[in-house]
Amino acid sequence: MLTAKLTNRTGTSTSDFLQAIKLAHPVPGIDDKPTVYLLRDRTYLRQLHPGLAERVTYVWTYPLTAKLPQKARFELIARKYKPRDNLYAASGWFNPSVVGTIELPLAADSASLIPATQ
Repeated sequence: MLTAKLTNRTGTSTSDFLQAIKLAHPVPGIDDKPTVYLLRDRTYLRQLHPGLAERVTYVWTYPLTAKLPQKARFELIARKYKPRDNLYAASGWFNPSVVGTIELPLAADSASLIPATQ
């Protein structure tokens, strides 16, 4: 899990945040895209709305049989805005590139991931 504060600085709602942070070394056999949850109410984040800052948690699921590395390395991905692309002459965000990395120790603690029941 990786916690972040996100703000959509565009004019439309988007799910581009799913591509903004990725594992540098994905685990074979699992989806390399994370599931993103809102911290305020623990719901799945589908789209981030313009000008709205949200604290979120990115979650990657490892298989129980996977050997965990000692550190997880994440890549921060940026894209450039083009008012017109080369194919459709439509605006959008293109040319993804790695602009930074985060490396954190990785610990397996399933007890802290399960919400306490009343």
